[in-house]
Amino acid sequence: MDRRSQWEILTEQAMELHRQGENERALAVAEEALLYVEDAYGPEHPSVAASLTNMALLNLDMGRYDEAEPLCRQSLEMMEGGLGPDHPNVAEAVNNLALCCSMQGRYGESETLYKRVLSAMENNFGPDHELVAQALRNLAGLYEKAEKPDKAADCIARAEKIEAR
Repeated sequence: MDRRSQWEILTEQAMELHRQGENERALAVAEEALLYVEDAYGPEHPSVAASLTNMALLNLDMGRYDEAEPLCRQSLEMMEGGLGPDHPNVAEAVNNLALCCSMQGRYGESETLYKRVLSAMENNFGPDHELVAQALRNLAGLYEKAEKPDKAADCIARAEKIEAR
């Protein structure tokens, strides 16, 4: 079995363990997957960024924000370098970092990041796309946490208008 296939198997195992609530084991398997893909393709391959993202999200789920954030940032940096700052996959990585910042109560930084995601989705898909609605809902969730109900309501209203089409 080649390294890529082993990476895919390990990644799927980590996801399944996560679905089962076995986050510690899932993280260990995700770390093993990272080693395989780095060995197979080198440290700059997009699958390395995917592995870093998986590890970041697992750490977020376990409340380990200090471990999740550098993984989010590293994944984002790699994706930006390979795809450019406005690519939809980069926007997903920005969204993960925004979530991480939000979970740490850093609402200002999170808002800036969520707005970047919204802008990228609008630029890539147009103002009426379902991914724009999702970005608006994520921003609304942040505004609710930050106790900015008027801003949250505006985002939700716009998202609902898009979703009604």
